[in-house]
Amino acid sequence: MLNCAVTSGYGVKDCHVVSESPPAMGFGPAALQISKLVTLPDRDRVGVHPGQVINLPIRFKLPVRKS
Repeated sequence: MLNCAVTSGYGVKDCHVVSESPPAMGFGPAALQISKLVTLPDRDRVGVHPGQVINLPIRFKLPVRKS
């Protein structure tokens, strides 16, 4: 989970890691890198304004291996 400020273009900036699970596995730093690419979709912009601080969940999903 990241805590970030919303930009005028509905991206995010000034993010920091609030929590990561499991801890110490590198997911927090990876989420910070991904946050640079985030733009909030239209459905998530309702009630959000530039400058507002939000919690941004970043979920990682392992690919399904086909045997």
